[in-house]
Amino acid sequence: MKVLVNFVFYKHVGHLIEAIVLCKGIHNTNKNCEIHLIVNGDTPVELTKACPWIKKTYPINLEEVWKKGKQAKCYKDIPKTFDYIITNNLILMKDYEMRKISEKGMIKHLKISESLFEAKYGTGKLFPTKKFPKGLNLDDDSHVELKIPRKSSFFEEIDFHEKNICVLLGGSKNPAFYPSLKTWEMIFVEIFNNFPDVKIFITGVTKVKKGQTSTEAYELNKIKRLSRIFKNVEVLYDIGMWNQIRIIRRCNVLISPHSGFSFIAPLVGTPWIEIAGGNWPAYLFNGIPFYSVMPDEPKYPYYGRLTVSRTKKTIPSMRFDTLIKKISEIIHALELIFSRKLSYEKSIQLHALNIKHSKTKLKKIPTHPY
Repeated sequence: MKVLVNFVFYKHVGHLIEAIVLCKGIHNTNKNCEIHLIVNGDTPVELTKACPWIKKTYPINLEEVWKKGKQAKCYKDIPKTFDYIITNNLILMKDYEMRKISEKGMIKHLKISESLFEAKYGTGKLFPTKKFPKGLNLDDDSHVELKIPRKSSFFEEIDFHEKNICVLLGGSKNPAFYPSLKTWEMIFVEIFNNFPDVKIFITGVTKVKKGQTSTEAYELNKIKRLSRIFKNVEVLYDIGMWNQIRIIRRCNVLISPHSGFSFIAPLVGTPWIEIAGGNWPAYLFNGIPFYSVMPDEPKYPYYGRLTVSRTKKTIPSMRFDTLIKKISEIIHALELIFSRKLSYEKSIQLHALNIKHSKTKLKKIPTHPY
């Protein structure tokens, strides 16, 4: 059975992980299934090399598609006939004007796909609800374990402690969506007060391939100041994607605000403490313990409607005075994880309770981001 997963969307790592999980769900429930995946060429496509259930991945150059249509070179090596085709059609459901070439390229790609690729037995779409053709099944609760390449010599030089924390300060969005360095400093103070021997690794990216996302919210020289203030803080920026993933896998826990790259943690078996807030709720847990520190914000999650300018102040859930009140909860989550008292089942129970008692519009645990 030959299946095409047509998942061309925004370039952020989180969307690629959504595609990876979907492919695993198809692979789990269909015998002799050969999965081909089409994705945005500006996403870190090499991540799919850690996914043996994906036969081949095809990166699409959206600017080329926008300019040349079916004549774009990126279509040349993609087979044209499959048994089944599943398409991520979310971009067609957006109710705002497409402004970027990449967005226009996504829409054009979807229109081209309708005539360029043929399905022998049926097609399906993911939105507004998953609609799969008869004969193709889906494990909607598939668990993923990334097959990371062997360790590098770089990894052997890292000084790990008995307890290790990986911290992703923020993602690729506007700095207003993430805690300030002043806030992180206060969080670190309390972590070391409670766990004096812990080691904290701060990771991120400033140097990327053209078009890919980076950790833009902080200046690297200011981040390195944290390693001068705290003796057990090490800054590991620009070490390469696989080394970043190895660090996350080696640590006891990842602490970060909501970001696509943070989805890596549950895929390599590492618990995630999410400092929640902003547009999107946590939804991808992969059977691994987690803890979401919920904001006291009636409009959370905003589902993409929260936007800020570069000059506007930090969003309410990430303000210094707001997060200072949440540090004790972060410490509590760390205690649960370090003591190994936080199973996945207990994580789900606690998350449901936290949602119930939070001042947000969430009513239940989300199973998808939208």
